[in-house]
Amino acid sequence: MNINVNENSLRWRFITPVWGQNHLEIFLKISIPSLLAPGNFPALGGIGVWSIFTDRAGMRVLKASESFSLIKQFVTLEIYPIEDMWQEAPHETMSNCHRVGIEQAIENSQWAVFLPPDCIWSQCSMSNLARRLQASEKNVHVSGLRLSYESLV
Repeated sequence: MNINVNENSLRWRFITPVWGQNHLEIFLKISIPSLLAPGNFPALGGIGVWSIFTDRAGMRVLKASESFSLIKQFVTLEIYPIEDMWQEAPHETMSNCHRVGIEQAIENSQWAVFLPPDCIWSQCSMSNLARRLQASEKNVHVSGLRLSYESLV
């Protein structure tokens, strides 16, 4: 189910700030496995770079995770410390991480794709996104539904 992507037609910079035990758990147990579904990262042919921003504790948790190891088959991972971007308000820290990710995408002529750590991606989300971008869409926005973790799991 791979999409037809050549090296010059579409390059991706996935951007995810994630820290704290709750967000890391959701990221590793729900979000990453959903990105391993058919039509998601496996369909992209390894053309993406994923900038993940986290704290020192998060780096240890990520590197020890099985799902994190699996995702390396499909995307190049770059992990960045957030200590220098830290602000009192969590959303300001997140915005700082997004800014750095956007700058990386611009420098490398890549599409910036924001992947929140607490999202579930349905099958073919990424391949459908790729089709839209190849059809010259300028941007794609996806609204998220809010769910209770306890009832979902």
